[in-house]
Amino acid sequence: MASPIEYTDKHHCVPSYMKYSFIETGYRMNLTSFESFKSLFKIHNETLNIWTALVSFIVFLVIALRVIFVWGDEMTFYEKAAYVVYSCTAMYTFLGSLLYHWFNCVSHSHHECLLRMDISGIGFLIMGSYYPPVYYAFQRAPMWGSTYLACITIMCVLCSVMFLIPKFSNEKYTMFRVMIFGSTALFGIIPVIHLFYMYGFNNPIFLRKIFAVGEMYIFYGIAAAFYATKIPERFRPGWFDLVGCSHHFWHTFVFIATVMHYYRCLEVHSIIHD
Repeated sequence: MASPIEYTDKHHCVPSYMKYSFIETGYRMNLTSFESFKSLFKIHNETLNIWTALVSFIVFLVIALRVIFVWGDEMTFYEKAAYVVYSCTAMYTFLGSLLYHWFNCVSHSHHECLLRMDISGIGFLIMGSYYPPVYYAFQRAPMWGSTYLACITIMCVLCSVMFLIPKFSNEKYTMFRVMIFGSTALFGIIPVIHLFYMYGFNNPIFLRKIFAVGEMYIFYGIAAAFYATKIPERFRPGWFDLVGCSHHFWHTFVFIATVMHYYRCLEVHSIIHD
C-alpha cells in the first residue's frame, strides 16, 4: 500500500488547483495536517516559501512587541499606534502566507481557504504601510492625515475582502490581482501631491518622508513584477522548482520592503525629534 505522504515529480499527477505555472516537481500530496506540519523540515517546492514567510512573521512579531512594550515616552500614543497598525498588518500578511504554503496540500478546501487568506493579506499590508509616513507627513494638518488614512483603510479593507471571494483567488486572476492592488497602492500619489503643495520641494524632512515611501514602492514593484511574470521559471520550467522561482523572489522583496520601510520611518522620527 502506498504511503499517504507523497512528494511527486509527475506534474500531470498533481491536482489542477495545486499546480504552480512552470513548477513541475516537488509537490506534496495527500498529507494530513500533522504530516504537513512535519514537512517544514523536508525539501519540496514550498520549503523556501514556508521559511521566508515564517522568518518574516517572527521579525514583525518582535517589532510589534518592541513597539508595545519597549518604546517609552519618546513617542506619542498616536505615533506608537501607527507603528502597531503597520507591524500587525505585516504579521497578518506573513502569517497568511505561512499558513497557505505550509498547509495547502491537506485538501482542496484547505487550499482554497488559506489561499484567500494569503491574498487578502496584501491589501492589509498596503494599508498598514501608509500609517507611519502619513502620520508624520500630516502632523501640521492632522485632519487631512486622518482623512487620507480613512480612505486608504476603507479601500484596502474592501480590496482584501473582495479577494476572500473564491473566484478571485484563482491563478487565472493573477494579473487582475496585481492591477487591483497596484491601483490601490497608487492612491498614495494623491497625498504626495498634497504634501508637495504644503511643503514645496526644498524641505529636507519632507523629502526624507517621500523617500521612505518611494523606496518601499520600488521594492514592492520589483516583488510584484516577479509575481506577475513568473520569471525565471517561465524560461526554464522545472529548473527552479526548489530554489530560485519567482515566488521566492516575491517573498524576499516584500520582506525587504517592509523591514526597510519600518527603519526609514524610524529615521524620520529621529530627524523630527532631534
